Amino acid sequence: MRRFLRDNVQIEGRGRSLKITDNRHRDMTVISGGKAQELRLRDYDQASLNGQHLSAVREFIRTNDRELLLPFDGHAVIDAKGKAHPLETDPNELHRIAAQGDEVFHEIYRLVLKGD
Repeated sequence: MRRFLRDNVQIEGRGRSLKITDNRHRDMTVISGGKAQELRLRDYDQASLNGQHLSAVREFIRTNDRELLLPFDGHAVIDAKGKAHPLETDPNELHRIAAQGDEVFHEIYRLVLKGD
């Protein structure tokens, strides 16, 4: 376990006050540029933002409540190569993607260990 932690996360502090930074890449579906695509995201923060976006999009498709998309307007996720991918917030594009029939939310994210 210690080797895994040493190789995959950064731990700061001692005793009961530890700060764990998880910078492993994650493979996720990202909805950007009018399409859903599989990307390898940089770290936990990018994966978290993307997961929140996917959840909001899923709820938007179900309810058609545009307010759900507003927090993501102008935001982007950064892939493992450092490229920004603006999160899709156009209601028409999101409905078009949903109508294609592919289930883009089947896997929220997959951690990528070093060497993958």
